[in-house]
Amino acid sequence: MPNVSAIMQRYAIAVSEETSIANAAKLMKANKVSLMPVLKDERLVGIVREEDLDSWNGDKKETINRIMEKPIFVLPTDEIDHVSEIMLKMHITRVPVVNNEKELIFLGIVTSSDVANAIKTGI
Repeated sequence: MPNVSAIMQRYAIAVSEETSIANAAKLMKANKVSLMPVLKDERLVGIVREEDLDSWNGDKKETINRIMEKPIFVLPTDEIDHVSEIMLKMHITRVPVVNNEKELIFLGIVTSSDVANAIKTGI
């Protein structure tokens, strides 16, 4: 079975921690994604899920750092089985990929479709 680097998407919609909740919601809806990485410079500092945005009752002009969750991520060298375990455990369909556990430089994203295709085709 290949590792994450073989199937990850190197382009992904992401937001900065200073993005407004309203703009993050618009981006998420326009791009039909349920999770977005939150970045500071190139570093992954958190994630925001569709549920986070939907459950926010405060001012939509507030920044995303008010509701973002701690980062969930995988490494390019991780096995695909590891990614699918994280997706199942965390109930997510997208996982950010970072360079290593210390620097957390954002490299891309891997989706449940990427995982399913890899398993189906045996990439």
